[in-house]
Amino acid sequence: MLVAILGKTMSYAQEANSFVSLYFEVNKHTIDTLFCNNGERMTEFARDLNYIIQNPSQKILSVEIVSSASPEGPFKRNEVLAQERAKAARKY
Repeated sequence: MLVAILGKTMSYAQEANSFVSLYFEVNKHTIDTLFCNNGERMTEFARDLNYIIQNPSQKILSVEIVSSASPEGPFKRNEVLAQERAKAARKY
């Protein structure tokens, strides 16, 4: 039910992490911006990334998307669901 996006940044010699958690309805892989404040979460994360992009003393080192599904249901279905959720987060 969760996708976490982690952005690793560097300011001079200091590393920092910024992350956002997105939540999905059961058995769904589309991002609903109204569900669990996903829209606000993504807006805040985008604001953080835009600040880093516009600040010459910082740079984005990596962006990592980690996705999962709840343990209910068949393993293979959950594996596919987690992959689809990660794709949805990347497209967003």
